[in-house]
Amino acid sequence: MVADSVRVVKGEPVVALDAPGCADALAASRAAVVEAEIAQVRLVAHWCDLHSGTVATSRRGRVLPGRERSVRIGGDGSPRVREFAAGELGLLLDLTTTGARALMRDVLDVRHRHPRLWAAVEAGRVRFFQARHVVRATRAAGLSGAQAEVVDARVAPFVGTVPWARMEALVEAAVIAVDPEAAEQRRVSAEMARFVRTGRSNEYGTTTIYARARAGDAIFFYAMCDRIAQILKLQGSLEVAGLTGQDGVHPADAADLEMDVLRSLAVGILAVPARALALLAWAERHQPDLPQEPDEREEPEEPARPVPVVDLRDVPAEAFLPPATLYVHVSAETFQRQTRGPVRVEDVGPVTVEQAVDLLRHCRVRVIPVVDLDDSPSVDGYEVTGRVREVVELRQPFEVFPWGTLSSRKADKDHITAYVPLGEGGPPGQTAPDNIGALGRFHHRLKTFGGWTYAQPRPGVFWWRSPHGHWARLDATGAHYLGRDPTLERLHGPSRLEPHFRRLLAG
Repeated sequence: MVADSVRVVKGEPVVALDAPGCADALAASRAAVVEAEIAQVRLVAHWCDLHSGTVATSRRGRVLPGRERSVRIGGDGSPRVREFAAGELGLLLDLTTTGARALMRDVLDVRHRHPRLWAAVEAGRVRFFQARHVVRATRAAGLSGAQAEVVDARVAPFVGTVPWARMEALVEAAVIAVDPEAAEQRRVSAEMARFVRTGRSNEYGTTTIYARARAGDAIFFYAMCDRIAQILKLQGSLEVAGLTGQDGVHPADAADLEMDVLRSLAVGILAVPARALALLAWAERHQPDLPQEPDEREEPEEPARPVPVVDLRDVPAEAFLPPATLYVHVSAETFQRQTRGPVRVEDVGPVTVEQAVDLLRHCRVRVIPVVDLDDSPSVDGYEVTGRVREVVELRQPFEVFPWGTLSSRKADKDHITAYVPLGEGGPPGQTAPDNIGALGRFHHRLKTFGGWTYAQPRPGVFWWRSPHGHWARLDATGAHYLGRDPTLERLHGPSRLEPHFRRLLAG
């Protein structure tokens, strides 16, 4: 199969391939790349073995000045190698010596500190660049060989089956879990690298602000900017007037552009605390329940007018807190302080227990009961709201397109089987978690207009068919490319896919 794909690409004009043929050749070329990568990794490992012997020493057993030494370039548990080996390897592979040494180090660490990952790389289930990320994380954390093997056991089954951003989160969580005390010390040290800087102003009088801050502070600041932006919008800010009618601005994008501009105005307002407090106090008196994202179709209840002077002593402190929602997922054992496992904060990632406490320090915390994800509430309308939305977002933490990385809370909620209004003969209960998939806008467009089809035969399991008949299965373990299947290829459309998937899974 690999040889055939290479022959097609090298021996025949690529332009002669039709779309299905090109798709087949691309899939086969991937297999060829993986095969070549495995061969190279094995050769580098053997190169290290060939250069693991002793080096020339003086009669007293000391290394002669300037001569080659035997060095440990990897983490704890990796063998020593002769340091000059990297020079020739770099020549052979068209790498710098530094790059060749890094390649040798990562190969040795995968083989000796992560045996499960090494087996997966040799079998072609995991790409070597993915394995390198794992070993670099454990080495940078200073983990011992035994601790690295614990991380290996936790993450090896998922590397290569989940998208890159999610894989990074899994590795971070495993590194924290294996040594939470050291993770907290690294976190405290990293906080010393925080900064706020401004870039160079352009000819239009604008500039860019760069900042690195605590995740909680950044979330709080953005939420406060959003709160003030909504107040400005309610007051009818002239700064965004006419955006909708501008040439080249699609009406669907106008609302996002408005909020971007208003949030930038909020930065200037926050620079004058008294002005920000006055705005927040006005909103508390006139719109105490101002939503974070009001309906664009609603007219402001009050005309635009100057912000009045308000006695801030009469305004409750809660008025100055932005309506931010921070989702923190913690196990029962960690919550009850039986363990110090990692805590997952949505839009932040895995953090230590201490960092989670710091994030919540200035917030009003509300504990939400566990939601039964086997429950499938349904509604008769088209909109995905309330309990239906909550179950979908908890079942599907990320969008359900293969290798998707967007948080489901920010994704569109797509009806897998197209919604038919009740007045046009549609059955009741079409909007239910079993018929909803979270998709980023681009992937939603692919499904709607690009010839992709998919089905959810049971909660958390999605089967996708590409326009040219290539299949993938997405489940709790990640995405799995299945190639082309002649049986599945004869099926067209979600309405026919789903019954077949049910029979396939039942068998």
